[in-house]
Parts: sequence; structure tokens; C-alpha cells
Amino acid sequence: MSCSVVFRPTHDAGAVGGIRRVKSAISVARRVLEHTKVTFLVGEQATQFAKDMGFQIESLSSNDSKAAYDAWRSNSCQPNYWVKVEPDANRYCGPYRPAVTGSSYKRREVSSENHDTIGIRALQTID
Repeated sequence: MSCSVVFRPTHDAGAVGGIRRVKSAISVARRVLEHTKVTFLVGEQATQFAKDMGFQIESLSSNDSKAAYDAWRSNSCQPNYWVKVEPDANRYCGPYRPAVTGSSYKRREVSSENHDTIGIRALQTID
């Protein structure tokens, strides 16, 4: 899957997200900008739009990606991002379901190791 966004200096935008089987998602995003009244197409609608615009729908798998997938599967699908699930994500590939262990909420302190980026826009008016 891919996600791409195109902006113009006029702040117009075109974007696609979750587009599948299309190599040049950024070019599809430009077509969204140029040929639609919407800003963002997602999933199957993005893929169908790309097809309608003449983009080739094809497998994006390569020999390298297939080898990486096979290595991941043979290593019990490690590393992965699953936590607090059954079966144990450190040993099995899934499918996973939530583990029954009580409350999963844990308050964490914010530090330089666990924060994300935010954007803030401010406007100052002069009276």
C-alpha cells in the first residue's frame, strides 16, 4: 500500500492512501488534484481511480520482497508490532486476538524516546 500527497503553492492538494498495485502513487495523487473536486481518495476507490486514469494495475512483488517475506515467515513472523495478544506474538504469526488480561491502559511518561511530531499554526493579530 502507498500514500502520496501533492500540494500546489495555492494550497490545493491531491492525495491517495491505501492504493494497491500501482507503482507511481504520487502521479495518481497529482491526477486527483488535477481531475477531481476531492482532495483525498483512499483504498479501492484510489486504485479504481488510478485504473480509470490509465495507470497500470500490476503486482508490486519482486524477488527481493518475496525473499524478505519468506524469511519473515520462517522466523515465526518476527519482528512484528503485536502486543497483548493471543497467540504469543513472540512465537507465532497469528491470526491474533486481544489477550484477556484486564485493563490494557497504562499511563506513560512523555520523553524524547516516545513522542511524535505535531504541527501548530498560529496567527497573531495586531490591534
